[in-house]
Formats: sequence, structure tokens, C-alpha cells
Amino acid sequence: VKIGNLSSLASRGSGLPGSKNRYEWTFFLKCDEYDISKIVQKVRLELPKEYQLGKVELQSPFVFTGIGSSAFVLPLRVYWKPWVNLPIFSLKHQMKLDDFGVQGFFIVKVPRKDLNLNLYGR
Repeated sequence: VKIGNLSSLASRGSGLPGSKNRYEWTFFLKCDEYDISKIVQKVRLELPKEYQLGKVELQSPFVFTGIGSSAFVLPLRVYWKPWVNLPIFSLKHQMKLDDFGVQGFFIVKVPRKDLNLNLYGR
């Protein structure tokens, strides 16, 4: 499972003291091998106060876009589908705001028989 963010310059600061560049960023949770919504029920993000949204719940696709001027730590919780039989997974993602972004990954171990039945309908 991959977790990360992409970012790109949205507007340049004016050059005056305190003026900052602003970046459009997109958080994501995805998997290249299969449809992530088969194992993830929802993702809850806890945005910093500057975004004034507080907690945001994502359904599939697990993507959220915002605009900001500085990097921040994004606490989040991954809620699995009941058949996965795993506890809620809590982590903190370092949101990097530049012309690229950052991503990492984690491994979810699910019994093969359950995985085949629920992911591929076999």
C-alpha cells in the first residue's frame, strides 16, 4: 500500500517579508496491484488548523487536495474492511510541499484465501 503526496507550485510569494510560495498538494493512499477500496473502508485525515477543516473522512478514491505554503505532519487513520480483520492503522505522514512531493509504503498481511476470495472473487 502506498501513501504519499504530490505537490506543485500554485503561486509565487510577492518577495515581501512574510510572503511565501503556495503549493497545491494532493494526498493519496493507493495500491498498484489491486483496487485499494477492496481492503480499505475509509481514511480519516487530521488537517492542521490553517486548513480550517479539522478531520476529513475519505471514501474511495482515497485522495484529498489542498493548497498550503509550508510542509506539515498529517496524522491519519486507515480503517480496514471488516473481512481484513485488522485494527485501525494510525500513522503520521510528512507532507512535503515542493515541486514533487513524497511517498512511502507499508505492507498489509492478509490470509491468502481471504485475499483471493475478496479481491478477485474466486
